[in-house]
Amino acid sequence: MSLEFEINGVEYRALKLDAKTQFHLSRKISPLIPKLLPIFVKVTKTEGNLLDSNMTELAEVLEPFANALADMSDEHASFIYDTCLSAVSKKQGKDFAKLTREGQLMFQDIGLDSILPIVVKVLWYNLGSFIQGFLQKPPSENPVKV
Repeated sequence: MSLEFEINGVEYRALKLDAKTQFHLSRKISPLIPKLLPIFVKVTKTEGNLLDSNMTELAEVLEPFANALADMSDEHASFIYDTCLSAVSKKQGKDFAKLTREGQLMFQDIGLDSILPIVVKVLWYNLGSFIQGFLQKPPSENPVKV
């Protein structure tokens, strides 16, 4: 299974990570999830472009997430970055070429304006159902029978 998407006019393909890697990735991003919830609420309430909304309110919502991201250790940030980019290939003519090799980015024309959206796409593709579980109301009864 793969996810094909376009960022800045370039086509990419992301593969599903194995379950163990998804588990470790979810562990690394889990401190960010509570900080993301207000952003998701703001996005769902905003009609049109998020940047057209009240910038003061937007800054208030983004500040805790930005702080949590800044407080993340370099090791955790590198793990997330490297893991996500290792699952992605860039379209080159008719074929796709891996973005990274041994942790090194293979394309000098890919900047942060592309890398961050790529990382987010890979996170959502691989952990979307996990993240959505945090956003849903817990069931009133335990459905598991023992």
